[in-house]
Amino acid sequence: MPFQVEERAEVLWLTLDTPGASVNIFNRATAAQTVQLMRSVDPRRVRAVVIRTAKPASFINGAGVLLVTYVKTSAEVEMESLPYRRAYAAVRDCPVPTVAAIEGNCWGCGLEFALQCDHRIASDSYATQFRMTELSDYVEVPLLGSTRYLPGAVGLRRAIDLLLWGERWGAAQALREGLVQEVAPHAGFAPALDAFVRRVLRGEVPSQKRTKLPAEAGTAEALARARARIETIPPLYQRTFTDTLDLLELTSRGEVGEEHERQALLATTASTTHPSAKAAYGMFHVRQTAATLAAWRASAPEHGIALGGTGPAAVRLFEELRARQPLPEVRILAERGGPGPGTTVLVDPGQARAPEDVEVTPALAPPTPGQATVCWPLEGRPFLELHAPRSTRSELARALQRAGFEVALSGGYTYGSHQMLGALLAPAVTAILAGETPHTVDRTLRELGMFRRMPELIGALGIRAAAELASRALGAEEPLPPPRAAMALALLAQPADYRQGREAPELLEELLLWLLMGALESDFSHPSSVDVAARELLDFPVARLSLCAYLTPPRVRAALNGAPRRVPAPIRARALSYAWALRKVYR
Repeated sequence: MPFQVEERAEVLWLTLDTPGASVNIFNRATAAQTVQLMRSVDPRRVRAVVIRTAKPASFINGAGVLLVTYVKTSAEVEMESLPYRRAYAAVRDCPVPTVAAIEGNCWGCGLEFALQCDHRIASDSYATQFRMTELSDYVEVPLLGSTRYLPGAVGLRRAIDLLLWGERWGAAQALREGLVQEVAPHAGFAPALDAFVRRVLRGEVPSQKRTKLPAEAGTAEALARARARIETIPPLYQRTFTDTLDLLELTSRGEVGEEHERQALLATTASTTHPSAKAAYGMFHVRQTAATLAAWRASAPEHGIALGGTGPAAVRLFEELRARQPLPEVRILAERGGPGPGTTVLVDPGQARAPEDVEVTPALAPPTPGQATVCWPLEGRPFLELHAPRSTRSELARALQRAGFEVALSGGYTYGSHQMLGALLAPAVTAILAGETPHTVDRTLRELGMFRRMPELIGALGIRAAAELASRALGAEEPLPPPRAAMALALLAQPADYRQGREAPELLEELLLWLLMGALESDFSHPSSVDVAARELLDFPVARLSLCAYLTPPRVRAALNGAPRRVPAPIRARALSYAWALRKVYR
């Protein structure tokens, strides 16, 4: 059974451990057991229920509803989601106080589950993250209570930030915002939880369970700002975002009963039956594939990462990892200090001497031939490229994943990340040099489905680095000195207004041909790594599934027909070869 059950000192302890999974998923078996357990609670014998996890990196990562895979009507959505809604309601209606003891990721349906509990306490581990993934990752209207109960927990404005804009909160921020009542040290979480439960039993901790919004000025203004912002996002997403905001507005008016539930079912049906949600669900599997390949055969219970270099790239990555402590099953060591087989040492380029050494490459530099290296192409983004054969650095890859990074494997003589970034920057630069405006470039990227566009990307890279990557992508066939590229990028780095740009379908086709070249010619080890890089670095839209899946031979043929003549001949030739070979990137 998913829950391990223990009754001790008038408390029912439920420990979730989804069988055969690295993270906890609230699936049908979990839902059925939850209902059975809540019905069995006898207040004469049990005074509180504690829900905790056996997996220190995962409280609940999501629910196994999977409506997007087969439902077509609101009646089907209502029927298929009923076991989950009953389980969540059973927790909310439990006759004794309920405590969510949150260690590890509390995402999406996991956060909605925690909202059903009277009390919430969280570990200070970096792995404890609160995030609503439904809109940002799956393009679905959430169904299991967040639009009803999240505003009551954190206020309407912060609920909008979590639900619509995908903010990710650590435990400390969750405490500041009122989402949890206490944060306890990861190393001493069990005794801190025991003490918290004792205070609950003594009636010293007020329940967090409420639907009425806390007193908050500016509700109308917050809703108006959100609606104005929705107008600026890609059209692919606007319906789902608007429907979610409509539900939040119902809650702001105190309408959290049957009408809210009816509207939520209709909105969820509209989103889950839309092609965008089905595509986004496919991207979930792409991410899983890339993650599995990166950590292939990793089996050690713990892995250490130490600093052995003094260069800025190695120091910055190490300091970022150290700032993410504590991490379950990952040790961040201050210095090399006698590493063993369970430790990776981050060193500077050319310093790798021992089997455990991994070089951290500075920005724009290529990997050292024959050495395991790692590249952080956009500092601040949760993406790292590990240049090493599969399974040779799997323990490091898994440790980096536990630290919150997406890890993609590559080989060859350059970094796939640099190739993909150049493939996006180069056509934007050539368009500006051909007389297009930054507003038109912005409009084109918005039509494709990108939230983060040129000003954000160039701001993260810096104009010098962006110019170097664009010039490399253009290559010998279309030489462009970095200073000239920098002039175009300086214009693209300024705030742009898509409404002032023209509709330019030919620019979109040009962009797709460049991205195809980046995908086909990159040194990533697998198409899933290409797709994760395109998502994390370029913001390729999940509503189109993934870059490699979207660029089918028919789609590429259409791009060849519509792209302007300025597309370099080698890119046209590579696209023609791919388009008429009739083989997709994923075979």
